[in-house]
Amino acid sequence: MKERAAITWIASLVGDDRLDDLLDKNGGSQEWKEALRVCLEQIERRGYLRAEQTTREALDILIAASHWSAEQIEQQLQNIVTNHRRVEIINRLAPLGLRLYGNDRWKKLMPYNAAVVASFHSAKSLASHADLMDIYDNSLISINLPQAQAGTGIQYRVLDVLASRSLLLTKAVAGSDLSYLFGNENPIETFSNLEELVSKCQFYLEHEAERTARIAECNALVSRGYSFEERVSEYLTRSNARAAATCLDQRRSPASPGSIALVSAESICAGRGGRPLETAALPIQPW
Repeated sequence: MKERAAITWIASLVGDDRLDDLLDKNGGSQEWKEALRVCLEQIERRGYLRAEQTTREALDILIAASHWSAEQIEQQLQNIVTNHRRVEIINRLAPLGLRLYGNDRWKKLMPYNAAVVASFHSAKSLASHADLMDIYDNSLISINLPQAQAGTGIQYRVLDVLASRSLLLTKAVAGSDLSYLFGNENPIETFSNLEELVSKCQFYLEHEAERTARIAECNALVSRGYSFEERVSEYLTRSNARAAATCLDQRRSPASPGSIALVSAESICAGRGGRPLETAALPIQPW
């Protein structure tokens, strides 16, 4: 039987070589470093840059040095903030048995960070949804930390973990879609800061009965209505009832092909008159 991991995390070290090159090229300029500090603090607080005067002036300095657009600068700074938070988590959770499944950019930190060396496992072998579920099912705890710009949205892996044998610990976000879907008093475990994350990991690793009880509550949350099949069927019902009927018939007759109509998000929103968008369809494999 496969040994279960104490804590797992599937996370990339985000960004690319362009950011590395920019930091190497301009890191010696005091003006540039001050502008970088101002913008990073804004990202830390809000997750994005606003057109406030002090931020705008700092942003203009970064644009002039990089020749990137404001949107490109914002994205790269969001990557810096995300990476900083992720490295902090690895440093604290590695002693508790963290397994980090990530991309090759993590290897750049290995000469400088023993926690990354101890935790890192390549994610190249995770080629399918089944591979991801195998990771979750063989983990006592799975953590989730969205990127700085994610806002209130949730990632589908959150639903995957909620449906697994692993306990989800996810970053608390005010007004999150998790609260919208499941209510404010839902059983999903969240953390507001690094200390709380470490504390909850330690607690649930030492209290198996509480961990399994919380997992059972989370499994119940997503037991109906949240599978890929159910979500696709609902999407098709809203966007193209004929295509939805075809897919539902397909479940009864697996040999018959189905179709998914390509529609815009706007066309299925309330207030658009309810008329399906005329589009081509793509064949899909039977469920």
